[in-house]
Amino acid sequence: MRAAVETPGAIAELAARCRGEFLEMPGMRLTLPQAARFLGIDATMCEQALEQLVSSGFLRKNGTTYGISAGIVRQ
Repeated sequence: MRAAVETPGAIAELAARCRGEFLEMPGMRLTLPQAARFLGIDATMCEQALEQLVSSGFLRKNGTTYGISAGIVRQ
C-alpha cells in the first residue's frame, strides 16, 4: 500500500479518483478496508476521501458499506 501525504489537495484528488471508480461501477459497495485495498492506499486517507464524498451527497454510507447515492447518474 502506498504511503501518502494527507493534504487537502491530496484528499480532493483521491476523492475524485474514488468518484470515478464508483461511476464506472455504480453497483459497487465497499467497506473501508475493501476500498483501501481496491485503491491501494492507506485506510486513513481512504476514509477521509470517502467521507468527503458522503458529505457531498455522491456516496451514501449504510452501516460500514459505502455505495453510490440513489439518483446519481453516470456523467
